[in-house]
Amino acid sequence: VKKAIAIASEQTGIDINLSRVGISFPLDIEFYDLTATIQGDTLLHTNEVVIDMDFNNIFHGQLGIEGIDIVNGAFNTFELIPELNINGTLGLLHLDREDTDLRNGLAHLSKASIDRCMLNISMNDTIIVDTTESATIPWTIKVGGLDITNSHISFHSAGDSLSVETGIKKAWAKAGDIRLLESQYLV
Repeated sequence: VKKAIAIASEQTGIDINLSRVGISFPLDIEFYDLTATIQGDTLLHTNEVVIDMDFNNIFHGQLGIEGIDIVNGAFNTFELIPELNINGTLGLLHLDREDTDLRNGLAHLSKASIDRCMLNISMNDTIIVDTTESATIPWTIKVGGLDITNSHISFHSAGDSLSVETGIKKAWAKAGDIRLLESQYLV
């Protein structure tokens, strides 16, 4: 596990640390006190990440993850997305994976749920233009259903000319289609 984390850290430029790893029945891998930092800034800190493994898919050369739970975490995108900053806390983020094609940048989630999330989205006043050339994978993320409970979302435009906040006791969406290359977000 330490070797895999070292490789992931090296390839992404994100320093990944955790206190311990566990395996539970039927085949879940649990990461405790996971922290991901970039240039000293904490992107993610969470008490627990549980990955529900599917070894049948791994044996067939496919991504062998059925689901992911991120429990009690804090996150901040800093300058990873030039146009905006997303930060906040979450009680639980649960993702059920249906299909993933890493080569073509496609993730299909049968269900996603968010509980006890405080989400702050702020548009940046100035945009830092990345002039480095890199191959862009046109990621498309399709979600079969989204449930949001007991959460709070705030949005602030550049210069705070517009601010919107809402509390969500319970909300759901039947489908979502996110196309990162085109900056298209449909729910």
